[in-house]
Amino acid sequence: MQRYQAMETGLKMLSLQSNNDITLRDVGSVLGSAVQPPAKDTKGNVGGTLYSTFINISDMEFVLVYKLDNSKITNLDLKTELTTGAKRKIKLR
Repeated sequence: MQRYQAMETGLKMLSLQSNNDITLRDVGSVLGSAVQPPAKDTKGNVGGTLYSTFINISDMEFVLVYKLDNSKITNLDLKTELTTGAKRKIKLR
C-alpha cells in the first residue's frame, strides 16, 4: 500500500509542478521510486519488481520495461496490435 501512496503523491506533485505536457519519462521517474530492487528472501528466492508497464491511452502506446533495465524496453502500438487479431508472446530475457 505504501508504494501506491508514494506513486499517487508523486504523480499529484508532478501534475501541480508541470506547466508543460507530462511525458511518459516524467511518469516513469515518479514510479521508479516505488520499485522493489531484487532481493533474496529467507528461502533464497529472488523477489522484487520484475517488470513495469505503462499505457499511454492518448497515443495508444504500451511500454514494458523488464527487470528495471531501460535497455530492455518494449514499445507496442496498441492500434496496430489490436487490429491484427493475432495472439502474440513477448519473450523476456
